[in-house]
Amino acid sequence: MDFRTRVKICGVRDVRTAEAAVEAGADAIGVVLAPRSPRVVSFERAQEIERAFGDAVSVVAVVEGGSDWPSLRRRWRGTIQVHGEESEARFGDAEVSIIRGFRWSLDEARRWDRSPGVAALLVDGPEGGSGRAFDHESLRVVRGSFSKPLILAGGLTPDSVAAAVERIRPYGVDVSSGVERSPGEKDLGAIRSFCQAVHAGP
Repeated sequence: MDFRTRVKICGVRDVRTAEAAVEAGADAIGVVLAPRSPRVVSFERAQEIERAFGDAVSVVAVVEGGSDWPSLRRRWRGTIQVHGEESEARFGDAEVSIIRGFRWSLDEARRWDRSPGVAALLVDGPEGGSGRAFDHESLRVVRGSFSKPLILAGGLTPDSVAAAVERIRPYGVDVSSGVERSPGEKDLGAIRSFCQAVHAGP
């Protein structure tokens, strides 16, 4: 079976940028509903972006732990990506696909890999959305021990992503600040370069 790493462009704030990202080769779009993020959009704008694609492209709602994200599950029909402090019990009855985002640590990775309510693991840098990477080598040596799909995030750029994909062989990669001119303002040329770098890899 051919291996292909998926691309998620996160922190998208409008339909035009989302369409350009998909045209460039993105498999998924992330819309941020966390109020403290410079990339936050309203729920109505997130729905507008989701409606633009129907079922053709995955549009992922990104939320913070501790927020009222369980109620969001009743209104959002797609995948939800949750960051921050949460207990396994909060995911136990998930009726939608949940991506669990967390700062890289082996203990956290094993914890969420065991959680039946979590569909995929998103391994982030020391601070989500900061554009800072973590030690990929420490993940590489244990990569084969996880059963759930692994999405690599944190500090990825068009220049660094190909090497990261070759080293980790993740199910997917997630980028936000690495394809921006400024926080929340996407650079369409950088998005194209990022997607090309991923798809040109092994």
